[in-house]
Amino acid sequence: WMPKERYKIMKNYMPKKGARGLDMMLSTCTVQANLDYSNEQDMVLKTLLSVKIQPIITALFANSPLSDGKPNGFLSKRRYIWMDTDPDRCGILKVAFEEDFSFLKYVDYALAVPMYFVIRDNKYIDCSGQSFNDFLNGNLKQLPGEKPTIKDWEDHLSTIFTEVRLKKFIEVRGADAGNWRRTCALPAFWVGILYNSEILKKALILCKSWEYHDVEKLSYEVAKYG
Repeated sequence: WMPKERYKIMKNYMPKKGARGLDMMLSTCTVQANLDYSNEQDMVLKTLLSVKIQPIITALFANSPLSDGKPNGFLSKRRYIWMDTDPDRCGILKVAFEEDFSFLKYVDYALAVPMYFVIRDNKYIDCSGQSFNDFLNGNLKQLPGEKPTIKDWEDHLSTIFTEVRLKKFIEVRGADAGNWRRTCALPAFWVGILYNSEILKKALILCKSWEYHDVEKLSYEVAKYG
């Protein structure tokens, strides 16, 4: 275990939400890429496409077919483990499929995700399961009367583990870790798809009919079969 207070809080909270949270923390490794957006509309298009094609990324970079040196029945066991970690903060970013998806919609989604902690004087205060909305109203039981800072909000956003996560950039999280060539290939792939406006539009057309349940089903299939 990494000797960080946040991981102690997660270690205690994870088993309350899913059967494989501790497996995720102890035996999975991903490579993430961070992509810029220029404005809200650019964010919406890039996030939607990233969410929809994340299972394809998982398939292309599947690299966890062994557990303890033996075949485990999956090509991406990492992705399978994430499916039963914490439904409140993991999986497919469902809000991205809404026609009026926006920064505000993502904020509303993030506010609904239960908290893990608040940091005060370099110490982690366990707030696991508490509501950030209550915190905004000064009703967090661990800090009665106190309201959050921007840093508290940034810390909270860092505890969302969907396959695509939104910050001041778009974080795509669907690839198994691999060798150096694979690590370099991942951002190159995403830059090629998302940073060329014509390619971005054509890719969105290709998967225009894909709904949330289609992507969710595909995620399980690629975890199993690649």
